[in-house]
Amino acid sequence: MPPSLGSFEAFFLGGKSIQDLQRIHSQLLMMIARKHGLGCAMSIVGASLQWLSTMDEREPNPSVLLRSPPHAPPRNATPKERWIEAVRKASARPDPWAHRLSQLPLERGKRRRWEAKSGSWRSEELLVRLESEPFAKGAMRICHRAVSMDRRNWVAKRYDSDPDVSALESDVMMQMIAKDYAERFNACGPPKKVDFIEASVLQLPERPEGLRDFAVEAYLDGNFTKHSSNSGFVADDVVRNTPHAFSHFTFEASGAEQIVVDIQGVDDLYTDPQIHTASGSSGPRFGRGTPGGEERGRAGTRS
Repeated sequence: MPPSLGSFEAFFLGGKSIQDLQRIHSQLLMMIARKHGLGCAMSIVGASLQWLSTMDEREPNPSVLLRSPPHAPPRNATPKERWIEAVRKASARPDPWAHRLSQLPLERGKRRRWEAKSGSWRSEELLVRLESEPFAKGAMRICHRAVSMDRRNWVAKRYDSDPDVSALESDVMMQMIAKDYAERFNACGPPKKVDFIEASVLQLPERPEGLRDFAVEAYLDGNFTKHSSNSGFVADDVVRNTPHAFSHFTFEASGAEQIVVDIQGVDDLYTDPQIHTASGSSGPRFGRGTPGGEERGRAGTRS
């Protein structure tokens, strides 16, 4: 029999004052924040308040059943739950790239990740297999299939006409800053949570100069939807509130200094954002898709 709220009350809460309960609550949230981050702790607070708002006040001792998460994540699933579901789906399917990549030689690489909170890069050495020929091409970038030693499928992107690694670094920074905004958005307890795929810079030093630097991210399987662009496009065939509410949130959260646009991805797992900055802003400015940069065709492409 799953435990009820009453059994928890009897064990933890019996005879305690409101001050005692506040202290226990604070300690619990601090433990979660240290282990999983402040955004996760705040998300739990929001989810708890949302759940409490659905309780029947006439029921003095409602029961809470502890269930295993279903195969399909609920409408208000957390980003972690959505990722778990995406991994479950991927694990149940045969690897679509195995026959293409398994025979390719391993290459020594250096992967650099951008940490938005600290504003710094973190590096690691790794071995990858990467196709020489691209499998897709957008207005500015081409995409290669890649796989890491732990069998994670990646999309490796590079600019077709400009090998400058700083452009790739700018794209990665944008995506990770957007991911940080997503954590703050989720902490407010919206009906649906959002997330961005982690992006990083990969260098393959044994390749020729100009062909050795890539922006890499996990391969995202599923129905890809573009909700907005960096130049005013808003989808009218798939009309949803969450992607645009997230964009508006970033404008408010940044004090009207930034707005994350070009929202696209599978469900609410997004990739390839753009960040527009206010004129005269002292904050970071990003590359080719931002006002003042080269506004060349990222709208409408998946690359």
